[in-house]
Amino acid sequence: MSKGGIGPAAVQAFLKGPSSKAPPGVVQNLDNPSNRNGQALAVAIVCIALSAGATIARLYSRLFITKKLRIEDYLGLGAFLPFIGVAWCFFDYRQNVGFFVHQWDLRGRVLIDTGVISFVIGITYSLVMLMLKSAILLEWIRIFVLNRTNNTFFWVSTILVIVNIGVYFAAIITTIAACRPTERVWKFWITGKCIDRKTRDVTNAVFNLIIDIFILLLPQRIVWRLHMSGRRKFGISVVFSVGLLVVATATGRLYSTVTLDYPSDLTKPFDTTYGFSQTLLWAFAEIACIFLVFCVPALPKLFAEHGIVSQIAASWRSWTRLGPRESSKDDSHNVQWPRTIGSAPSTPRRVPHTFGLTDLEGGTQNSLTELADMRNNYIEQAGGKHNPPSDFDIVKTVDIDHHDDAASKTSATPIIDLQHPWAKH
Repeated sequence: MSKGGIGPAAVQAFLKGPSSKAPPGVVQNLDNPSNRNGQALAVAIVCIALSAGATIARLYSRLFITKKLRIEDYLGLGAFLPFIGVAWCFFDYRQNVGFFVHQWDLRGRVLIDTGVISFVIGITYSLVMLMLKSAILLEWIRIFVLNRTNNTFFWVSTILVIVNIGVYFAAIITTIAACRPTERVWKFWITGKCIDRKTRDVTNAVFNLIIDIFILLLPQRIVWRLHMSGRRKFGISVVFSVGLLVVATATGRLYSTVTLDYPSDLTKPFDTTYGFSQTLLWAFAEIACIFLVFCVPALPKLFAEHGIVSQIAASWRSWTRLGPRESSKDDSHNVQWPRTIGSAPSTPRRVPHTFGLTDLEGGTQNSLTELADMRNNYIEQAGGKHNPPSDFDIVKTVDIDHHDDAASKTSATPIIDLQHPWAKH
């Protein structure tokens, strides 16, 4: 039996008719309503391209440059699976409902589609955020925390990981248990009970924004305390400031959720589909931006000496015959001239050199992930028995062989006299 005494005939009549009453003075258009599916498709293509491109670039960096995958890589790459579910919801909404189509210009059966889509995207979106944000925080702990003892950054990040998992796990549970029976989410006419979905969605959106703000601000304090030039600090800060895009899109999603028209009485005009279009676009863009936050810190490795970009550039120079000329120019500085007669054999001198955070300023590596690699190498060489170095300890020493030719220091006897003693007569 249907709730409210609505029989099967009345339900079928509602599904074939308009899904909402039109406001006074508005003419309904059930056959060919206006929409913005073209703009929505453009947004989807850009977001998918950014997400997939950044993910592929990070995967290449990990497999072929660093040749090491960590737990955050598995989490981040695994998040692409529920992202496919979010993309399915996006395109299904575009196909069966339409972006920015008013509720009164759609037939009642559209409420079934929107109910299914809201149910699926509530789960898949939460899974993406749970995995990606946890991966970001775990990676930043590895990058910025060289000594986890009494480190504020470590404990704040760890607490955020726990909170992040709790928030999105709760979002998944409340999505599944929003209605009893569950199918009442899309079959609104059957007997059952549902929680206040607007309160649930707004609460999730608020926590989502708070976590995004923390993720944005966390690395900035450490970046600006590094021993390097202001220009380098600014560059690294920009890399970790991609989170500004996430905060912007999360703010837009929160606003659209607060202003979304949740229907409480089907006998009155409502416009849920138009507002849900905004929410869906903000959520899709937010996911693309969070993928960028996860992947961008690993991208500079592609521009390093042995990265794919450098290899492509080298191949291009070789193809255009620029490579030989450059190599010949460089070789002129490395020519080994024969020793002169009477010159003493060259003797190497060892000059110790310390490498710390300050050397990032002049190095060729642009990614802070090298700090974590040095920490891991230190632990491996120490057999895991020693604590890793602190943020400002010496973490690596390099011996440089410097050769001095004795002939270059002989000022009393001209070199030509040693080579050709008869030339002086």
